[in-house]
Amino acid sequence: MEETLKKLPKPEDAIIENPELYIIVRSTPNKANIIWQDIVDVNKVYKALQYLKNVNEHYAYIKLTDLPNQLINIHENIQQNVTNTPDNTEEGILEDGTAALLTQITREKETDYEHYTIYPLNERRQNAPASELYQMLKVNTAPIDARDKDLDVKCFPHLYVEGKYGQFHNRQQKVTSSEFIKARLMSKHPQFRLNQQYLFFLLNDANMRQLNSGIFFKMNCANQRDKITVERYLQMLKNDELEGDLTAIFGRLRNTEQFWKKPRNDVNCMTQNYDPATWFLTMSPSEWMWEDFGEYIRQVNGVKMANKIISELVALDPVSTSHIIDNKFHAMLDLITSSDEPLGKIIHYVWRREYQSRGAQHFHLMLWVKDAPILHK
Repeated sequence: MEETLKKLPKPEDAIIENPELYIIVRSTPNKANIIWQDIVDVNKVYKALQYLKNVNEHYAYIKLTDLPNQLINIHENIQQNVTNTPDNTEEGILEDGTAALLTQITREKETDYEHYTIYPLNERRQNAPASELYQMLKVNTAPIDARDKDLDVKCFPHLYVEGKYGQFHNRQQKVTSSEFIKARLMSKHPQFRLNQQYLFFLLNDANMRQLNSGIFFKMNCANQRDKITVERYLQMLKNDELEGDLTAIFGRLRNTEQFWKKPRNDVNCMTQNYDPATWFLTMSPSEWMWEDFGEYIRQVNGVKMANKIISELVALDPVSTSHIIDNKFHAMLDLITSSDEPLGKIIHYVWRREYQSRGAQHFHLMLWVKDAPILHK
């Protein structure tokens, strides 16, 4: 932040009275050449940092000015401190080799966005031309080590305000990763499951744990806490014990080819032994027609979702949406396989869950009915 502030103008150089300082944040373009744009109010950032400095141990040593408007007056010799070459200006490189987070917006740089459609998520500002002078750069500094035990509390200070009680917090009662994630997502406090970035963070964590499990299995290591020596690893590498079929490594990683190999083989085996399935069903949710669905989502998330339509509720709370649809699917499956036998006596079945582009899930089922006639026989 200190190096970033060197790129801001001094108060006496303001082109308007009472300037408002905003930072434009633009997303990476998607396949449709669409960019989402939002702004960050420096006053709110200052208040957040001030609060975190007092309550969060990871922010205890940051240096702040007395007032937010003094942030742009920390360094006076701006022109002397910032290298003026085009390449360095674009990358935000200062003479001491450190990187800044802001770059000045010029007409030349705005032409880079002519081929994209920019959707602003913010309301129009009173001093819009002045507030568009600066834009955030990509952060190229060294990332936090992914093995850091405090990675979640450092990346999500707005969720872990005190900087503790993360996934690997030293608890008296040990909890597994799956138990911790379930407790967070199913908590009555919705801030965890409503944060899309946190959900993807947990997904990445689950993928890494599945990969680690596959690697330990491939290396014949029964206990993940066992340390494999360099000598043993080199010997395994020499004997080609780590080469060959990747099923052992990726077999537990969902949606990989190796993951679906076993379910696919199971279905082929069932078809060969039980003949073709009697029924192939696809169950898709009609959440916009479920009154109880909208009522539940609004109830568990409070008044801030009181006026949201169904499609917005699905997008904002995918965890609760999946939970409701999953319960309804299993209720339907219990009915199909019950003693009432609405489709006949089900002796075997297999099902698969898929997600649609709108964020909801649907299910494919194969059902084998006892004594059902088989076509062409």
